[in-house]
Amino acid sequence: VTTKSNCNIVIVLFESLESWVIDTTIYENNITKNLNLLIEKNNTLLIKETIPQVKMGRSADAQLITLTGLLPINQGVTCMRYMNNTYPSLAKAANADFSKIYSPTPASAWNQKAMTTAFGFDHLYAETVSDRKLVNFLLEEIKNKKDSSFFVVMTTMASHVPFEVYADSSKLSFPTNYEYAKYLQTINYTDECLKPLIDYCVSATETPILLVITGDHTTHNSPNSESVPLIIHYSNRALETNIDTAFQIDIY
Repeated sequence: VTTKSNCNIVIVLFESLESWVIDTTIYENNITKNLNLLIEKNNTLLIKETIPQVKMGRSADAQLITLTGLLPINQGVTCMRYMNNTYPSLAKAANADFSKIYSPTPASAWNQKAMTTAFGFDHLYAETVSDRKLVNFLLEEIKNKKDSSFFVVMTTMASHVPFEVYADSSKLSFPTNYEYAKYLQTINYTDECLKPLIDYCVSATETPILLVITGDHTTHNSPNSESVPLIIHYSNRALETNIDTAFQIDIY
């Protein structure tokens, strides 16, 4: 039986986004201003403590878990050893007219070209670009899909270790030598980049959009590196839950 999702879907795997930076103020800095505004909406569900289950594949494993509901192998990297498998996936289940993965890395990274096909996506955009350019390109494409359904997944990159390249793009100020300043500044930069995408998804009520934003994994380099947030916004329905803690596989 062939089915179609009754909404469009946007999934954002936010590089190294950890729970402790969400909906909080650090040295008078609002780190994730736009995510916080999204969380405040009635149509948004926040599960702040989502436990990562990635292994050696890290970001690639987060993509695997989120899209297929399968856990990665314990030794080695799943996308390197099993890129020719056929996977059950949300993309296949949604049966959208347009499905695409957007990655700010070359297609060879984490075998993204092969895994795009394995996960059932029709298209891949893989270029070494800024998060801002990636978001704007994705947004431009889905805005042109008003008469067709879409399922798209984007991975961000600015907040990847060593947190150097985009830290100066943030206006946040921290005490001198504050250990986590650059990490928080890069998180803030990507949060600002996501604003136009968030605004568009929130305003889509005629054909609703299911927007999912989650951290792909933790950094292993912060004071509370144990969980990532899971944010789900559905543009025309209130979401309610009593769940405080989840596992990464629960996203599927």
